[in-house]
Amino acid sequence: MAAHRAAAPARRRRRGLPRSGVVFVVVGLLLFSCLLVVDGLARSQVGVDAFTETTEPDPTDGVPPAITDGGPVIDARGATPASARMPARTVALTFDDGPDPTWTQQVLEVLRRHQVPATFFVVGSNAARHPGLLRDIRAVGSDVGLHVHAPRPVAGLGLPHRP
Repeated sequence: MAAHRAAAPARRRRRGLPRSGVVFVVVGLLLFSCLLVVDGLARSQVGVDAFTETTEPDPTDGVPPAITDGGPVIDARGATPASARMPARTVALTFDDGPDPTWTQQVLEVLRRHQVPATFFVVGSNAARHPGLLRDIRAVGSDVGLHVHAPRPVAGLGLPHRP
């Protein structure tokens, strides 16, 4: 029986492809390197738009102390920006992207019932379509601020355009 058993041939190691673990590490490092380059390009830290050291002071380098030490409401209409704080125990109630013919009237009714003012940041195209709603907003003592004329969807995120 022992004669029947032939000596097992020595195993030869293949030299063709590296082990899967090595391939995984190499591919992972390449992917990580690509991500770093894309991030650097997106943040203008690599390439033509990269930040450079400048020694000359620029008038826009610093934020005025009146703004950094002030409140969250900033008025930049004049030559010198100013800021204001809300009174203690005050909440700023805001509504965006109106006026909407269905919802704005309902919101105004609740505000009117509770005698609470708010600020409505409206879209110019909606405001042009519903000027009566703007008059109603002002009639209850609320403020109107303009967002934009026609909002655009954020590119690449697939968000729908709201008219």
